[in-house]
Amino acid sequence: MHRAPVEMLPLEMLSEIFCHCLDHSETYMSPHRNRAPLLLTRVCRSWRRCAITTPALWTSLRLYSPFTEHQYRSLVSLADLWLQRSGARPLSLSLTIPDPHSLPASLLSHLPRCTRLHLAAPDPFSAALRDNMPLLESLSLTSPKDHAFYPKEPTFPLDISAPRLRALALDGFPHRLVLPWAQLTHLRVANWEPTKPWLSLLRECSALTSCSLSPAGEILLVGGAPTPIVFPALESLRVHPTRVLGFVRVLEHFAAPNLKHLDVAVPGNIVPLCREVAPLLARSQCQLQSLALAGLRLDAFEDFRALCALVPNLTRLSIAGIGRMSFPSRMFFDEMTRKEGRGCLLPQLEALEMRLSVGKTDFPDDAIEEMLRSRIAGQHSGCSRMRSADVYVHRRIHDWIASLVDQGTHWYISEQGEVVQQRLEAGER
Repeated sequence: MHRAPVEMLPLEMLSEIFCHCLDHSETYMSPHRNRAPLLLTRVCRSWRRCAITTPALWTSLRLYSPFTEHQYRSLVSLADLWLQRSGARPLSLSLTIPDPHSLPASLLSHLPRCTRLHLAAPDPFSAALRDNMPLLESLSLTSPKDHAFYPKEPTFPLDISAPRLRALALDGFPHRLVLPWAQLTHLRVANWEPTKPWLSLLRECSALTSCSLSPAGEILLVGGAPTPIVFPALESLRVHPTRVLGFVRVLEHFAAPNLKHLDVAVPGNIVPLCREVAPLLARSQCQLQSLALAGLRLDAFEDFRALCALVPNLTRLSIAGIGRMSFPSRMFFDEMTRKEGRGCLLPQLEALEMRLSVGKTDFPDDAIEEMLRSRIAGQHSGCSRMRSADVYVHRRIHDWIASLVDQGTHWYISEQGEVVQQRLEAGER
């Protein structure tokens, strides 16, 4: 009987091929009968046997909480079988469940093998995280939105031994957590109130290389002049408050001499962000490479010029959502234009993205074109060549409302290195 070539492959080779069938773009694998690995068990008996006995296919799982109790029990049974097939390999698990107490002991027994773990539950501490986690490198805890500001205290305090933990993400949980803060290198906290207890925890995170904070409360960080916390290894800082008051004085508590990437976005277009960001940069004396600002207010162009002076080596700049300006918008582009015999702002800039809304008498298009053409001409006199640019200019319908805009212009650098102008109709962004 003729056999297909694939049937003559050694099991070890077939197992390796099966592993390449997985969707490696997903951090956690969602079970689906028409996708690997479940699909591989439905082709033929030999493939099923090979797939079931290949532990590497079953080391990642995303478990959602379904709407009915019957569906939930079925899904938990599938998860238990799935993880049994993973053998003793390290796991990546994401569990979204209504009640962690409902998880069977057989499923909980797999948690110490996790290297990555995401738990979304009202109280994930009590049942799921009571054991030591010797392999855990990344932990993410999410509270339901109705518990975001004042969640109930954990039934059991979170106090685990996780010697390898480096990345932590918290969404909507209180600060009363006993964790190895000093060994964390990546921290992301959302829906938190910027109070002094949180500052005490941040002070313990001396090894951070990246930090993302999304304050949601309206409690101000008050109580005299702050003592900045020095983060010697911090390279990336992202601050995106959901409310304006959640941002007030947050940056005053940071000093980061190794900072390379800064991303700050504040709603409302009422915070003079340049004045908020400049002291952080001056205090840190860092060599910033990329800066993203959104929702800022500019009272004077001198504020922007002073900010640029603090970041002479900046290679990427993104500015979005500037409110009303007391100066012509063309000043941005005039001072970034390279001209013989004079310097220019941000001489090392290679990538620029700006989104401006301008008044009815503000016409910066010629200045934008001149700036872009001068910056794509190649490296000259210490000025780097600009390789990418997207500048959107929208005209305000009412001069006092920055968000109500009409038609505009989009300037960009094409793949061929040419400056291109594109007209935008009303509603285009």
